[in-house]
Amino acid sequence: LHESTVDAQAHAMLEIRRDHRVMDVISRPVRMRDLVRRLRAAAGLERIESITEIVPAIRVARTDAPLVLVADDHPVNQQVIQRQLNLLGYRTTLASDGLEALERLKEQDYDLLLADLHMPNMDGFQLTTAVRAAEAAGLRPRRLPVVALTAAALSKERAQCLTVGMDGFLLKPAGLDRLRDVLERFIPVTPAPASDSAAVPAPIPAQPQPQALQTGPAPIDKELLLDLVGEDESFAGHLMREFLRINLPVMDDLARQLDAAWDAKAVRSLAHRLLGSARTVAATELATALAELERCSEQDLAVDAATAWAKVRQEFDAVRDFIRTQADTQPSE
Repeated sequence: LHESTVDAQAHAMLEIRRDHRVMDVISRPVRMRDLVRRLRAAAGLERIESITEIVPAIRVARTDAPLVLVADDHPVNQQVIQRQLNLLGYRTTLASDGLEALERLKEQDYDLLLADLHMPNMDGFQLTTAVRAAEAAGLRPRRLPVVALTAAALSKERAQCLTVGMDGFLLKPAGLDRLRDVLERFIPVTPAPASDSAAVPAPIPAQPQPQALQTGPAPIDKELLLDLVGEDESFAGHLMREFLRINLPVMDDLARQLDAAWDAKAVRSLAHRLLGSARTVAATELATALAELERCSEQDLAVDAATAWAKVRQEFDAVRDFIRTQADTQPSE
């Protein structure tokens, strides 16, 4: 456990770290039961059944709703965060890297920027530095709140977030409750009037499906995934299929890198990219294996990376088979 400084201005926070990585962030005061469960989950001894609470009143983003710019290079992550923001009542614009985000900021004024720390061309640190420089030069009308997004953060990265002028920090995938809490510190959403007839259609209840014989935990935690997307079974299925479509080529790239001459930087970049989307679709065991591969590449441990890669392939195959089985039992769109 470690005292957090990123959110010190608004809330007292505690970090749960494992191998110098931030695994969870908890608001204080902390209930003992919740703390024990989260410590066990971070250690891989227990699965938290519900990280998030479902938003009590789902709101549609109206034309006067706050506008959030999301800079993230992974399409699966983009789709999840965009849907979550819509459920919480915010409008969104997507950018695939820091350079594109800067262009969007020149075209329109935004209420908040969510910036992934690791993007090609310009990462979240560089993007925030550019935004703060423009503000200092009087090129922006007001200070833009910036919240960092990352799949697995080292403690030094959290310190760097403060150094470049970020205002908050979110681990991906952020639950709806945590995302709402962070956003409403900067841009609270005014609830729609009671007479407002606009509403998000309720998710269609999932029909019971034949369950394949299974001897252990599913490769994807469907309960957690549904928590993240507001209990929308159809959207969760779409995300899982998107995960496969987008990441099969990433796995091929990783295989080529690990079968060829060792390039620790390239392996780390690919592992981190896949890690983010694995966590977004709640593929927890795959995410754990990828975090180990990323650690090996960070420390330039080629032999250990080969062992970690074997585990990644095993877990990815299990996730692939699970998603394809789910697709076979769902009606076609």
